[in-house]
Amino acid sequence: MTMHILIAGGSGLIGRATTHTLLSAGHQVTVAARREVEPPARARFVSMDAGSSPRCWRPARSSPSPTSRTSLGID
Repeated sequence: MTMHILIAGGSGLIGRATTHTLLSAGHQVTVAARREVEPPARARFVSMDAGSSPRCWRPARSSPSPTSRTSLGID
């Protein structure tokens, strides 16, 4: 079963390794971080600050699917 997984802190060492592992397993991955990073191929990036409201999260690269937008709280 393929899952869509949000990796908070995806720009860090563990987040990057986790992203690559999940992508290799065939999952959809959205990387969330305070600073903009170039996500691996097939991953998406959203800019976020854990201290902000989910409504402040914004897609920075490719637009998430409608399901992703709902699960991320993005209008």
